Amino acid sequence: MKKVFSIIFAITIMLSLGTNVFAAETGNTVKIGNYDSLTGLIWEEGTENPLADFGPDIIEWLSWYNSLAEEEQLAVNYWPAELGSRMLTEQTSVISATEANSFENKITSFSAAEKMPTGGYELSYNQTYWDEKVNYANCYAYSMNVISTTEYHKLQPGEVSGNTYKLTCTSIFDCAKADGPKLGNGRTIRKSSYSEVPGVNEYKVALVIAPNVDYHWYRQDSDGGWSHKRGLTKIGYKDASDKYIYDPQTCDRNYSGANYSTWCGYYIVTY
Repeated sequence: MKKVFSIIFAITIMLSLGTNVFAAETGNTVKIGNYDSLTGLIWEEGTENPLADFGPDIIEWLSWYNSLAEEEQLAVNYWPAELGSRMLTEQTSVISATEANSFENKITSFSAAEKMPTGGYELSYNQTYWDEKVNYANCYAYSMNVISTTEYHKLQPGEVSGNTYKLTCTSIFDCAKADGPKLGNGRTIRKSSYSEVPGVNEYKVALVIAPNVDYHWYRQDSDGGWSHKRGLTKIGYKDASDKYIYDPQTCDRNYSGANYSTWCGYYIVTY
């Protein structure tokens, strides 16, 4: 995958402090236009700048996103609604993910005292299954235990219910709540706490935000620990310090490129 989606979507770049006139040879002709020296965006002279309608917050986000390395871009979940779909083919439907009742490649050597309460219906950590689906789910899809039908699609809160979220705890939760019934198996999501024990066909998830740039979800596994999927990267059960995640609220969430410093809370998903 090419670094920076601006190669595919010309709008996904930011304005530099100024523009320069450029001369680009196209076949036997020389084309004169405007060139953004910071991002490489080119648009013809006399035509409107493609970012003219975007506010400073969107331009700031694009600047941050395009500054990330390719692996860091893959780990980003948020995509501003103003930029439209980031997929090559529009597809919002999802299908249920199948879970094997086994643990693979996960070390569970922590004590019972370190484990958060479980109800017995949490999903297993299945490295093999999700490795095969690595390009079909991001953190939100993983937390809801669904996969997209389209490769490289990062499911967004509110997408399947026709809602648009803002990068706030309340807005993301409300959109996820609206999505629930449309994600299959009568899913619901409600606010919870550290000590609440999930009931039948329930498990906990947690939401955090890197202010102004991204959001991230975690989900509790059947062993009592937590796992997550950073964008289109592989699932994992360790935090930014490479330590086992006993509690997403207290684990290290400061990653290169994004610090998920805002704690939104625990939630319970019913499936």
